[in-house]
Amino acid sequence: MSRIFFLAILIVCFLANVASAAFRIESVSGAFVHSNSVIIYGTGLEPKVQASPELWDAVENIGAYNNLQDGDVIPVGGIFPWGSNEGKSNFVNPVRFNTARQQRGVSAAQYSTHSGAMGGTLGIRNVSGPNLYISWWWNPSVDWEPQGQSNKILRADDGTSWPSIEEVSWRKIQFYIYEPETGYILNKWPSWGGKIGEWNRQEVYFDNENQNVSIYTNGRLLGNYSYQGAKANVLRIAQLGLNPNGDVPGLIIDMDDIYVDSSQSRVELCDLATWDNSTVKHCEIQIPTVWDSHGGSITVSVNKGSFNSGDTVYLYVIDADGNVSNNGHGFEITIGEGGNNPPADNTPTITFTAPTTGSTYTVEATSEASQEVTIVGTASDDNAVQSVTYATDKGDSGTASSSDGFATWTVPITVNKNETVVTTVTVTDDAGQSTSKTMTITCTCPVGWDAKAQTGDSFWTDSGVTYCVRLLVEGDSITDSADQVVLGFQGRTSGDYTIRNVSIAQRDAAGNEGDVIDSTWKQVTFGNAVWSSNVTVGSGAEKLSDPVSLNLTPGIDYYVTFKINSPSVYLD
Repeated sequence: MSRIFFLAILIVCFLANVASAAFRIESVSGAFVHSNSVIIYGTGLEPKVQASPELWDAVENIGAYNNLQDGDVIPVGGIFPWGSNEGKSNFVNPVRFNTARQQRGVSAAQYSTHSGAMGGTLGIRNVSGPNLYISWWWNPSVDWEPQGQSNKILRADDGTSWPSIEEVSWRKIQFYIYEPETGYILNKWPSWGGKIGEWNRQEVYFDNENQNVSIYTNGRLLGNYSYQGAKANVLRIAQLGLNPNGDVPGLIIDMDDIYVDSSQSRVELCDLATWDNSTVKHCEIQIPTVWDSHGGSITVSVNKGSFNSGDTVYLYVIDADGNVSNNGHGFEITIGEGGNNPPADNTPTITFTAPTTGSTYTVEATSEASQEVTIVGTASDDNAVQSVTYATDKGDSGTASSSDGFATWTVPITVNKNETVVTTVTVTDDAGQSTSKTMTITCTCPVGWDAKAQTGDSFWTDSGVTYCVRLLVEGDSITDSADQVVLGFQGRTSGDYTIRNVSIAQRDAAGNEGDVIDSTWKQVTFGNAVWSSNVTVGSGAEKLSDPVSLNLTPGIDYYVTFKINSPSVYLD
């Protein structure tokens, strides 16, 4: 196999110079005043079958309740949003219309159970499907599931008569899906995580298409569970509120702001600048009225909830797959004012982590014709990295390999012997901004022989005599065999010098001192110039010859012959 080595003349010798994006909020038009209409503009908006939720029940917004007074039992069926109102013992404790108790935020009315002994529930509310998303706020005055009881804040099913094919229950320490004919197909034990005597937001999303359910308390994900193998889709709220199996003395339940839809696509205002499902957060769901995926805009009716005027909050749009706008970075809003400008969108950053963190790297050639070098790095952006690509000065280009959205990436580069490859790696963010970084990779060959190592001499000394040098390359100092040789001449600390008529040949061990085997004699050129041309070796630089075909063998002596022109020098 072909191999090339350097013979270092007078110091050293080497070959050198011879990675579906969510909606991106861009602007907002309108003031965030409760019930005001605001338009959110951006790019990458996924369509939604129906802009408005299938139910937005803030109690006071239900026209059918206009004649209700504080304490009235909530009517059901017909023009009313709920199909059932169930209290313990034949409606002894049904859900009632309430305006007298302390309300949540801007609310003027809420649902309550007033008896203090048992909770009540609203229910029999279906969605069109294919999925079911429910969000609601509630406030239990005392521990709503004392030890030994089995009380549910939600029961859902497939929409058939009871008992249903699928029966869902959410308790304080349990969430399960039960099939009367099969048994439990899901039975988990998450802690509720809410607070007694305070308002808590509950969310549940039944992704029937993938048979997966996610449950949340106050914005924190409690569990993400599969119900693979279920016989039917969960599409109906059977009971919402509190369905107990025993008395809970002193319990009063208030409930408000119930949002029901067949998709989890929605708009939220939150108190955290970064979306994090593992963290408790205060979010108020907004009510979309127009969802224009072609024009890239959403019109919402502002729901101030319990935020106060002047509060700094952050706007998010969540799509049907749960992707969060602006890569999870909120769009800053002030309650009571117009939308602020989006945060500065900085250019992305890129770093090299291997084979070096710098801009140059040298790899030593082996017996192979080329070397594979893998550039490894990281990329980041304040929103989202769209791609990491590369291009070399040899014409190669492509997209970096990555399994984590280009947070880390790799680029394979092939470098031939006697070659330098300049590779430019470019990261581009979702706004089209890009940053580039360059690495220069040089393939070097191992030094087969070094004059300084052989002689122990170190310095050039000027001489008044013009020298013709025949330099013995001792075979014992040659480290390995090769079929090509490159000679390298090192420049002095200061001052140039010139050489010419450089040659190399195998020493004739049977002849006199200085004799060579004529058949091995090779002329050495530089830059493919004429052999007799003067070659300048610059101060502090190295001059490399063109590769010379020669069977270099350890243990065999060679002579390098050359003429040093004025100023003539010798190694001292």
